[in-house]
Amino acid sequence: MNVRPINYPDDYHILMAWWSARKAAPLDQRIFPGTGAVAENDEGLPVAMAFLYLDVGGAFAMIEWSSTNPAFKFSHYLSKAVIACWEYLENTARERGCLVVTSMVNPKGSEARLMQKRGYMLQSEGDTIHVMMAKPLIGEIPCQQSL
Repeated sequence: MNVRPINYPDDYHILMAWWSARKAAPLDQRIFPGTGAVAENDEGLPVAMAFLYLDVGGAFAMIEWSSTNPAFKFSHYLSKAVIACWEYLENTARERGCLVVTSMVNPKGSEARLMQKRGYMLQSEGDTIHVMMAKPLIGEIPCQQSL
């Protein structure tokens, strides 16, 4: 598996095709940040993508829009592809001096469980649709809860 930086506009069109296949509404390309990662299989086909928003001050990053190719059935392989994208983006955030990386996810979904296994900590409580997960890149962050 190879992970590479996002390439606009080609990868945007691929992502929107994935979303269309899942009946998800398309979003304008301008909403997505310029920093993203694409995991490709050994044949060079995109398998997963994720994007990294960076704050203006440089200490905070947010991984969002983690998506997988609907042509591949959900499997351990797809999880590895998503993790590869996250690792690429975590390293990018760390290199830019970010202290923490977060993501908004469904607390009952597989993405939250996968993030927690990777060191992300629950930052919200209660019966919510989405919760914030956070992973310290340098040192500790005070709120550490489990799902």
